[in-house]
Amino acid sequence: MMYPLPQKYAVGSTNKMMGGACEPFCAWNSEVTFDDIELAIELDDFPAWTEDIKKIIEKDLKEDGKAIDRCMPFGGYIFVRFGNRNDDNTAVTSGTKMPVYVELTYARSRKITGAPAKYQFVMDLMEQITLCKYKGRPHWGKNYDRTFTNPDCPVRDHLPNFDKQIELQAKYDPKKIFEPLLMQSVINRTPPAYSPKCDLHRTCFCKEGSHCADGFECVASYAFPEYKVCKPIGLRAKFG
Repeated sequence: MMYPLPQKYAVGSTNKMMGGACEPFCAWNSEVTFDDIELAIELDDFPAWTEDIKKIIEKDLKEDGKAIDRCMPFGGYIFVRFGNRNDDNTAVTSGTKMPVYVELTYARSRKITGAPAKYQFVMDLMEQITLCKYKGRPHWGKNYDRTFTNPDCPVRDHLPNFDKQIELQAKYDPKKIFEPLLMQSVINRTPPAYSPKCDLHRTCFCKEGSHCADGFECVASYAFPEYKVCKPIGLRAKFG
């Protein structure tokens, strides 16, 4: 039987296309949820990356010893995995010599919608430095759109075989029926749509204060001033 082709797209959001037998009691429906940010970097860069992560903890979290009691809250973990490479056109390890997968995981409450997780700026810094300085390749399913649309380090430029995928698309899907919206942004290097509180909603990395939640300001990192994050105004006085 022949079925008519979709008029526009034949793809959809994963959360609307998949389900689980545990519904409605699945872990991802609980009050506490976990955000995962995962990127692949070169093994040769891993020692330097580790030192930079330590620098972020020392200077931005603990402020050079002025806030030594600060620590990442429950759920603030960094997982590191070592694996083989894959040269598929859109594989995150395409063109690498030996990949390392770094995963930044943090817990947050679904009930608190007007503010980021505690010390969220630390993870945001780690994400930006991994993506930009170390040309990290983001996991296609674990990251927010802003990871793929960062105008300072377009993901497409990190994948050496990506143009081959574009050629295949032109041959087998010229009408782009199977092209997800996010893939359009990656192909076109489309920057995020900056708007009030876009950093809070994970659709951008802040460029100015209006992009942050109420009570937060967009400021340069102490460790790496080229990157900006949303920090609570008067951080030391508020959180100690």
